[in-house]
Amino acid sequence: MTTRMHTEERRVQIADACMKIIGEKGLRAFTVAQIAQEVGIKDGSIFRHFKNKEEIIDAVLDRLEEILADTIPSSVPDPLERLRTFFLNRVDAVVKQPGVRALVLSNDLIHAGGPAVFERVMRMRRKAQEYLRACLVEAAHAGLVRRDIDVDDVVILLHGAVMSLVFLSNANALHGAAEDRARQVLGTLLSMVQK
Repeated sequence: MTTRMHTEERRVQIADACMKIIGEKGLRAFTVAQIAQEVGIKDGSIFRHFKNKEEIIDAVLDRLEEILADTIPSSVPDPLERLRTFFLNRVDAVVKQPGVRALVLSNDLIHAGGPAVFERVMRMRRKAQEYLRACLVEAAHAGLVRRDIDVDDVVILLHGAVMSLVFLSNANALHGAAEDRARQVLGTLLSMVQK
């Protein structure tokens, strides 16, 4: 027998189940029947909480945004330490959660959801790049990084490093633990830009 939940709790549970399904089985398994089975409810019960599959996709994106937002440090005054914390948190969150990893690495959900989903996913990607850029600009103003570096180039390198670490982790091709490799890669990148 399933436990009765409030609608918001059930919506989060369903969104988490969707991310798990996509992460473990791919977008083809992203069916109402599979979602219901994962949650432990009947197929029709899904539509007590969502009008349609598009609304489920929106909930999955809301959940993804929430998880990614939790990687942004709230009160770290030093801009390079804030950048370090963000970088390591982001790698950790994406690597450890197969659903998040699958959604970050793939454009499948974009294809399933159309232009509105594409725009939301692109906004999430831009937000990460803007955060990295803001940290670096602040560090440059504080004299913590070399003046001859191009901040936008470093943002590309940092963002690309996160994606590479996630990709390699997904393919089980990292030498060592993801967290250790992330620290090492970040240290290498920052050593090239710090004064």
